Amino acid sequence: ARVIEGFQQLATHAQAAGVTIILETHGDFTTSADITRIVDGIGSEAFAVLWDAHHTFASGHEQPADTWARLGKWVRHTHLKDSK
Repeated sequence: ARVIEGFQQLATHAQAAGVTIILETHGDFTTSADITRIVDGIGSEAFAVLWDAHHTFASGHEQPADTWARLGKWVRHTHLKDSK
């Protein structure tokens, strides 16, 4: 709830400035379930996702097609790399 509230405030300022805040799927934010709760909770067109496919796969244990199906509508940028 604290993360959502903080990003809601940030998104309000971003929207007024004509920019978009993007959250990278990295660190504590590597599952599409968590990201969906955050983006839905914020509810702003000024907030989107940077999909780092390595982290949702390696740390979030999701298949890329599944992640894309859940988050694709919010993805504005991607990070792709070789990884194991």
